[in-house]
Amino acid sequence: MAKSYSKAISFFGIVQRIYVLFSGSIKRWNVLLEHVPDLTVKSLSNTRWESRIKSVRAIRYQAPQLRSALLWLSEDGDTEAKARSDAKNLYDVLGSFEFILGMVIWYDILYSVNIVSKKLQSPSTCIDSTLQHIEDGSSNVDINDMISELAVMQSTLPDKPMPVMEIFEFVTEVDCYPNISIAYRILFPMPMTVASAERTFSKLKLLKNYLRSIMSQERLNGLATLCIEKKLLDEIDIEAIINDFAAANVRRNF
Repeated sequence: MAKSYSKAISFFGIVQRIYVLFSGSIKRWNVLLEHVPDLTVKSLSNTRWESRIKSVRAIRYQAPQLRSALLWLSEDGDTEAKARSDAKNLYDVLGSFEFILGMVIWYDILYSVNIVSKKLQSPSTCIDSTLQHIEDGSSNVDINDMISELAVMQSTLPDKPMPVMEIFEFVTEVDCYPNISIAYRILFPMPMTVASAERTFSKLKLLKNYLRSIMSQERLNGLATLCIEKKLLDEIDIEAIINDFAAANVRRNF
């Protein structure tokens, strides 16, 4: 939604412009620290929603101090002309009703999404607490089917914390919670941290180097899966796979 709605694109663009302006030089960053001593502005990230809540939080609770820093930059004769112009423009924008309204709304949305996301990504998910968080933040969202399925599933699960994979296996086996199943399938491919995604690309660099530049996509996918899921690979009986492969080749020859 944030990428398809023009108002959201404009809002987060302003948030990023604030960070770019102050981080562009040490002098401007020191001006920011003098006026905003607690929470510093953060850069946005396309893969981590937690970085967006941190970016908005710094502005949400320190808008007057941040405007004061922008006003100081816009009136400082030693600051570059372009930086002074950008500071004056951002000073006016941060005082507008549209930006203040968007700031309050987006902070509440991101705060609720961040809490539920952390709950769902925890190793031992408690359906009861997750359901409560979703119900608390569902006043403006039509997720009645999802809430109903969670309520029914809660009554069928043991009254104790369960690993996420066990819950998903139960949902898949009974095959009567379609919305929950879709939600888990969307959740699982998402990296829990940036480091996990970076490790994936590091593995690809090790596999497909200059000496293996003509490797096919199918083989690359297979080798990458083996490297990334090494723990599962170590549990597989390779001798049985070799025997099955050899037996298949013998039958093919006959």
